[in-house]
Amino acid sequence: METKVLKTNSQFISMLNLPSDTLTKLKELQGDEFKPVANEFLTEVFNKVVYQVVSRIDFQNPFQKFEGFPIEYGSTIENIFVPIPQGYDYSKLQKTEKENPFTIFQNDVKSYYATINYEMQYPLTIFYPLLKRAVLARYGFEELSRALIESLGRAKDIDKYRATIAMISNSELYKNGVQEVSYQDGEEGKQAIFKIIDTLTAYQIPSDKFNKAEVETSTKENKVVLIIKRALLNKINLEFLTGVYNLDKVNFLPKSNIIVVEEFGDHDTPSDIDFILLDENGFDIHTALNDTEFIYNPRGKYFNYFSNLWAIISFKLFANAQAYKMTQSV
Repeated sequence: METKVLKTNSQFISMLNLPSDTLTKLKELQGDEFKPVANEFLTEVFNKVVYQVVSRIDFQNPFQKFEGFPIEYGSTIENIFVPIPQGYDYSKLQKTEKENPFTIFQNDVKSYYATINYEMQYPLTIFYPLLKRAVLARYGFEELSRALIESLGRAKDIDKYRATIAMISNSELYKNGVQEVSYQDGEEGKQAIFKIIDTLTAYQIPSDKFNKAEVETSTKENKVVLIIKRALLNKINLEFLTGVYNLDKVNFLPKSNIIVVEEFGDHDTPSDIDFILLDENGFDIHTALNDTEFIYNPRGKYFNYFSNLWAIISFKLFANAQAYKMTQSV
């Protein structure tokens, strides 16, 4: 029996033996307007919607796992860093003032303060009597009502995610600002991964070179977070698709510690940062207020919902953090 090989989509479709008008309908996209069609049997009756599916965005803030304790009272957090003391050569005989047992030694404790800097409110109006007319049954009414109210929480999650990206995009957060990583054409991913590995290993050695406060500290390997642009991550994976440098294959950085973003900065002031490596313990994210309340207008027969999210979104200056941008060599 001869086996026929289908080389093109048109050959495959022809094998389905579908009518041409059916194929045309399959190419039609979903519209945003309901167009009632007359029933073929009862011409005075129009076909109606028989089922409704309520869909919503499915998003989880990847920075949520770094959130700290909630703030129930007050508005400010004091972060204290205790540096290591400086030693000196021991001597049985007192030679210097440092060896005087009654000398007062000052401990250079570092204090930084984070205050509530994020206060957002989200409004929503629902006309429940009119909403009942828009659905087919109680199930649709309850599902659509729940989706509308849940949209407030999803809006808060997405905005908080974007606010966190904007916060870490501030070049003033980093001791040396945004550093350049030069590369030649075709080696952008290679040079990026080399810099990631170099920074990751450097963080594990006690040093004051990688934090804004210039205190001697270190970061464990499994506590380093890589935040990287999607476009750069794809270049890394494509350039090293069959090699050990693919970020999904290497074991020097847990996959859960890689956060992919579309851009750094915000809508008004985009940043040229391509990736950031920082200590996860440096995140200073705390929720101060997260509630939703409503008020009913008996005359208008509608509910006004008001959802609030107040928080501290900041980063500890004594935690290791470095930001990089890729620059092509001429």
